[in-house]
Amino acid sequence: LHVISDAKVNLGTVSEILVTGASDVLVIRRESGPEVLIPFADVFIKDIDQNRHEITVHVIPGMLAEVS
Repeated sequence: LHVISDAKVNLGTVSEILVTGASDVLVIRRESGPEVLIPFADVFIKDIDQNRHEITVHVIPGMLAEVS
């Protein structure tokens, strides 16, 4: 599945789902930069479009920290 932000920025693709017991976590593989971890919770997951194979997520400050 492709992942985009609610600002329509392409974030990458889901490479894995971590089952933590409390809340699952999506591991997003980006084209460049480190992987992004997004909790599978209503506050972050805004839409799952099965027809487009796309998940829209809400990104908070620091979630997409780049490596210097």
